[in-house]
Amino acid sequence: MDATELPADTRFAWPCARDVLLAWARGVRDPRPDATGRVWTGRSPAGTVSTITLPPAVLPDDLPPSDPRTFAAALRTRLGRELVLLIQAGAFAAALFVDDELLVHRARRRYVIRGRGRAQPTHLDRRGKSRYGSRLRLQNARRLVDDLRDCLAGWVAAHGEPERVHLSCPVRLWADFASARPPLPLGATTPRRVPFHVQRPTFAELTRVRFLLTHGELRTER
Repeated sequence: MDATELPADTRFAWPCARDVLLAWARGVRDPRPDATGRVWTGRSPAGTVSTITLPPAVLPDDLPPSDPRTFAAALRTRLGRELVLLIQAGAFAAALFVDDELLVHRARRRYVIRGRGRAQPTHLDRRGKSRYGSRLRLQNARRLVDDLRDCLAGWVAAHGEPERVHLSCPVRLWADFASARPPLPLGATTPRRVPFHVQRPTFAELTRVRFLLTHGELRTER
């Protein structure tokens, strides 16, 4: 692949990241990564266009900033088992992938939202005990944790533990899931936060999130 073959603004799938990054680096001056090592900037020979490439989020986030060739050489050629987990109050959606193959998925909702939109566990923390409807919502919040744990346990038994977990969940809500006993079977690695806004967890949203995680961007700024 040559730099002249790269469109000015495009998305590219993770298997193409190495070739795209190297081709882009050949077509710009002084390519440099930012502090995260995931955003690269450079200028065209004319010096008037700034080009930025973002490697797909599924690729490693622990590679040190370096020159494009060293970075590209360290990129993995397979993803392995990856869990995408989206959680909001009263709902979760999860999917297990091996490379680009979807193995299993599940989406579940339970009634835990009060009339004004606050999740019941959060309300109890701030306002104290309440009545039957509140107790029902609290029970459903706990059952949702059990639903997810049972779902993941079945997947792990059938396919093995995930090697990476991509997570979208409010910090306060994740504390309830992370403290579950027995714990959620998420494997040995720390979940990586999905680096963009996620809508209500559904299978359609899982599909959209997975696409964004597995695709990088190449664009120009004048």
